[in-house]
Amino acid sequence: MKSRLAHEGYDSLEDYTWVIPEFIPQLALGLIQASDLHDTSKLETLADTKTNSLHLENDFQVSITQSTEDESSDVVPTSIILDPQLLWSADIRSETFKDQEQKNRSRLAFVNKSLKLSLYFIAFILLSELLLSGANLWLTQYASKIETQAPTVRRIEDQHTLINKLEQISQNELRPIALLEQANQIRSMISSNIIYDNVDITNENEVTIKGTAGSVNDLNKYVSQLNQSKNFNVIEDPKYITRGGKTTFTLKMYFQSEKSSL
Repeated sequence: MKSRLAHEGYDSLEDYTWVIPEFIPQLALGLIQASDLHDTSKLETLADTKTNSLHLENDFQVSITQSTEDESSDVVPTSIILDPQLLWSADIRSETFKDQEQKNRSRLAFVNKSLKLSLYFIAFILLSELLLSGANLWLTQYASKIETQAPTVRRIEDQHTLINKLEQISQNELRPIALLEQANQIRSMISSNIIYDNVDITNENEVTIKGTAGSVNDLNKYVSQLNQSKNFNVIEDPKYITRGGKTTFTLKMYFQSEKSSL
């Protein structure tokens, strides 16, 4: 067999994908039966009239297509595919070579599959990087837009805060002159030794008076009269320190005018 193939010009059989007998396509297409393989004359006749073509497909499969003599015929050509396992059994090369070649092809298939998966993974990484870059660019532009609008937002917030304060002041009817008049009337009835150093009035009509008194008794009487009046409510006990016969105090109270109490 090898000498015959060499005579036909097929020297390096190891370089071919498959080396199968010429009658295999006819046998696969059903043109001959297994019993006809002993009839050399019939085999020679089929060899002279080739009615099929072979094509190497993916994964080392071979497709056999039976052609028709009349090209204008509407008959669809018959086509079958031989899987590698069947082709290995039909291959005429040595068993040792075929075993080694099967291992080599399995490794090659694994490498090709790994390479294909690697390419998919690299494409996925590149796509992810592009999406991430796009997202970062959008976030940067969004943050820049927020930063540009921040001064305007702060001005609007300040305006709202000012409006709220003005509304609180109008609702609480803050009357500093009336507050001082009422506090002075009560102070003049107690003692002329009570002197105001500082008066702080908040927007809630909360008054903080810092000053001096002749004695602790004068301060206590003053606080008592303020609580008994209709206009003042001492929030907490006054803080005071007595040094060298002088009492320094801090007094916090809430003022309510007669108009607002009606």
